[in-house]
Amino acid sequence: MLLKSVGLAALLARAGLPVPAAPGSRVGFFQQVLADIGDQQSVMGDLSTFSAHLANLSGILELARAATDENLLILCDELMVGTHPQQGAALAGAMLEVLADAPGLVLVTTHFDNLKALAETDGRFRNAGMEYDLQKLRPTFRLRDGVPGRSYAFDIAARIGLPASVLDRARALMDAGHLGLEETLRNLQEREQALERSNQALEAARRELEQTKQELAAQTDASQAAAAALTRRERELAVRSREAVDAAVREAREAIAEIVREAKRTRTAQAVEAARAALDRKAKETTAALPEAEPLDVTKLRQALANRALGVSSAGKKASAPATAQAAERAEADRAGGQSRGNTLDLRGQRADEALGELEAFLDRTALEGADTVFVIHGHGTGALRKVVREYLATSPYVERFRPGGTGEGGDGVSVVSLRG
Repeated sequence: MLLKSVGLAALLARAGLPVPAAPGSRVGFFQQVLADIGDQQSVMGDLSTFSAHLANLSGILELARAATDENLLILCDELMVGTHPQQGAALAGAMLEVLADAPGLVLVTTHFDNLKALAETDGRFRNAGMEYDLQKLRPTFRLRDGVPGRSYAFDIAARIGLPASVLDRARALMDAGHLGLEETLRNLQEREQALERSNQALEAARRELEQTKQELAAQTDASQAAAAALTRRERELAVRSREAVDAAVREAREAIAEIVREAKRTRTAQAVEAARAALDRKAKETTAALPEAEPLDVTKLRQALANRALGVSSAGKKASAPATAQAAERAEADRAGGQSRGNTLDLRGQRADEALGELEAFLDRTALEGADTVFVIHGHGTGALRKVVREYLATSPYVERFRPGGTGEGGDGVSVVSLRG
């Protein structure tokens, strides 16, 4: 089967036809393919099996010796079989030595041990053997390069139940040198099969290791990306915190200016001016003390602003009105628990990312202003925006709790948020 496959592939390649071989395989281009395969005995021609082989081999030998290039392929199956084993082996060895000097490539199958030994003493020859599955008692059709094939007669006889006494006697009658070679080949085959199993296990372990390395690399990349995103977020919060502090200081100064104007009308301007100067110094100290990349401590700032406002109110003889109309409206709404423009955010009609951006800025501002309760209008709709908003509120550090709006507050289209004190 092997010799026929090789010869067919060579003829297909020479004819320009596709060759049934694995990708990356190579086939030589041979001008002549000479074969001695099969039994060509003829009763009419008075040719025995051995005579038929000799007639064919004689023609092949003549063509090989006359060849002038290397585009010659010779295929011989069981060279010099059909006669006395020792004489046939000697004839086969002599013919192979002649063919080895001829140009081209020669493939020969044999059971003669002396032909198998040629590869060990003559560099012009190379052994190979067909693999046989002893467990299933059938060939695997795989060629093992570099290892001579062995006979499986004893193995097959034992598997099919030939008496052990017959097998032992057969081994005793067998030539000691031949038996030693068979045992050596058997041990070599077993070691080769064990090595193949080890190689397969090693390859499986290598693939598993490679997969694990890829998974670890992916996890590392994800961790690095998450760390980078967290760093960017911290910087953004730091910038927003400083902007919020600046805005709070500006609003505080505007409120103080309004109180000063009121105090002048009540003839307490001097006391208020002194309070304002002290508050300005404190505001500058608060701004200068802020770290460049740390989030704002909202609670401390709110407490400081509340203390300052209380002190100025005493100096101005308990000024009753907030500094601006918007602040008055917001304070009144907080005390009454109702909505106002200052404590209400309308997100209806916005996409989720836009809405979350505005909600974040709104909570930053209202927390700095000291609001207790704010109202977020997200509407009913499909409920998608409401879900996103409430998921964000559940994780916000500003939020103490939240609930759907009640009667007169917008119902489930509004989230009423209580901020941390």
